[in-house]
Amino acid sequence: LLGSSNGSHYVRLNPAWERTLGYTRDELYQMPYLGLVHPDDLERTLANSILLANGTPIMGFRNRLRAKDGGWRWIDWDVVPDLQMGLIHLTGRDVTSDKLLEDQFDIQHKALLESESRFRQMAETIEDCFWMYDPVADEMIYVSPSYERITGHPVKFLYDNPNAHLGL
Repeated sequence: LLGSSNGSHYVRLNPAWERTLGYTRDELYQMPYLGLVHPDDLERTLANSILLANGTPIMGFRNRLRAKDGGWRWIDWDVVPDLQMGLIHLTGRDVTSDKLLEDQFDIQHKALLESESRFRQMAETIEDCFWMYDPVADEMIYVSPSYERITGHPVKFLYDNPNAHLGL
């Protein structure tokens, strides 16, 4: 992929861009590059254009480009300016499926953290004594703070002696 130094249009494209975005290369040559950039990514893309104009290469920049079907494709860019030739050499890789997986992971991770927070709040305020034991690893996973009040032993005792719960 080769773009003009002013960033307005593509100069040369390989056929993979037809598959990635759904436009023919002739259609892409006619479109201004920034016209394909997602509105939420435009400011960051313009900021990188300034760096490129000053000769600074950019590696691993991600933005979204509008596909012909109206959807958005996440592209991971490595961009090297050639100020002498007035060109920008771009290598872009469609990472849309990776980005979707990352987003799903982030959602699941956030839900897990919220669930853990609710569990800790419940576990640390409940009056009853309970613990979670992993018999395969022969270790205590969790001991509620009320253990000490009810048994008279410090919580650390049960962590250090995981089988002590058998005698309770």
